[in-house]
Amino acid sequence: MANLPTLRDYQTTAITDCARALVAHPSVVLVLPTGAGKTTVAAEMARRMVGKGKRVWFVAHLFELVSQARARMELFGLTVGCIAAGWEYHPARPVQCCMVQTLSKRIAKLPAHQLPDFIFFDEGHHTAAGTYQRVIEAVPNAKRIGLTATPFRLDGKGLREWYADLVAPITAAELVARGYLVPARYYATEADLEGIAKRGGDYAADELYKKFNKRELYAGTVINYLNFAEGRKAIVFCVNVEHSLQTTQAFLDEGIACAHLDGSTPAAQRAKVLAEFAAGRWQVLCNVALFTEGFDLPDLGCVILNRATQSKSLYLQMVGRGLRPAAGKQHCVVIDHGGNVKAHGFFDDEVEHSLDAPEKKRKNAALDVAPIKFCPGCQLINKVQARVCEECGHEFPAAVKEAKEAEFVEIQRKTTVIGGLTVSVVVDKKKALPAELEGVPMSAMSREQLRQVARFRGYHPRWVDRQMEVRTKYAEKGGVAA
Repeated sequence: MANLPTLRDYQTTAITDCARALVAHPSVVLVLPTGAGKTTVAAEMARRMVGKGKRVWFVAHLFELVSQARARMELFGLTVGCIAAGWEYHPARPVQCCMVQTLSKRIAKLPAHQLPDFIFFDEGHHTAAGTYQRVIEAVPNAKRIGLTATPFRLDGKGLREWYADLVAPITAAELVARGYLVPARYYATEADLEGIAKRGGDYAADELYKKFNKRELYAGTVINYLNFAEGRKAIVFCVNVEHSLQTTQAFLDEGIACAHLDGSTPAAQRAKVLAEFAAGRWQVLCNVALFTEGFDLPDLGCVILNRATQSKSLYLQMVGRGLRPAAGKQHCVVIDHGGNVKAHGFFDDEVEHSLDAPEKKRKNAALDVAPIKFCPGCQLINKVQARVCEECGHEFPAAVKEAKEAEFVEIQRKTTVIGGLTVSVVVDKKKALPAELEGVPMSAMSREQLRQVARFRGYHPRWVDRQMEVRTKYAEKGGVAA
């Protein structure tokens, strides 16, 4: 058929490798990083399957994912039906894009000749959910292809129970190197997460909210956006609905056009706000776990992690939202308020994919992201074992407590090879100071000296107020002034 979308070389490789895997196995996971074109690969595979007289289902859990898949399948010349609430069902169509919630309720009533030969499960790391299991049990002879950027569940468990093979034709680092994704530029500070309970493999939302629900933190979220990403279209991931609403108000109070969406927002209103965000009416969009999947806006220039997570899968999904390329877009700014970069590393770190759960590692094991500490002189992020700051020569005491100053710094990577993998070590980019302030600890600077730093580095004027607020806070607690 003429005028079909052109595939990239690794997408062709993915199709070939999946076809080979499905000859030998009943199921396969196709791992493609965010922005690599999972739906495009599925559409071309579906086109080839239909050409051989097969029926195909594409199953997803979000309306946006189903709509995107239908549109992409039609670009490949396919006649597509839908199994979803509010959509007319056309059983004769060889491809059906399905909402898993609707499909799991209707599937028992479908006649055998309407069942598929192949099923694509979008965001395949959700396959363990009960709705997906009901679908699999109803069509046990259908070949399954799980599509995901993160082949492990949000609780860290593997997918071997549901898939027999895994195909991973390209890495995130290769996509960045070839210009299919833009690099991320990370700004982060340490987060005090001590004592927060864990539930279901992640931080308990109610306790995490208590940590983040502080006036100075709402102000800091806005100030750091102004410092590092002013003018960029940004998406903010928050802890819960109340946290997102309060964060939205903090942006609005500073005159920044900001909107909020969450899972309870009606579909029509959600579509309206997203269209307005894409058109530029809103500069910032706050949400609660809504856009970790099924969100595609190439000119998004900033991702703000206004929460912490122990789930590497969730972390990668959030950061990946901002890495699609667009005209004039050199990088995406990632502002991390939750210690996530330190916990999980960089988006394009080299990883070895497996259907098995990652092995539990002892704290600070070799393949973990290296522990860090902040230099009070120049704010460089050093390796924790450093005795002398590699940037300014500051000598660390033999037993040093890691600095808790809340200044955000840009962090970059140094790499080392361990066990055949390239592993990132977190360090920060040098932050220059006016000559007369070289060697003066940030915590000892006067307000006027902080103003000098702000002017010299191009920070927003309110950065100074933020530093003084934090200093007062720690002084009131009896700690060392920040």
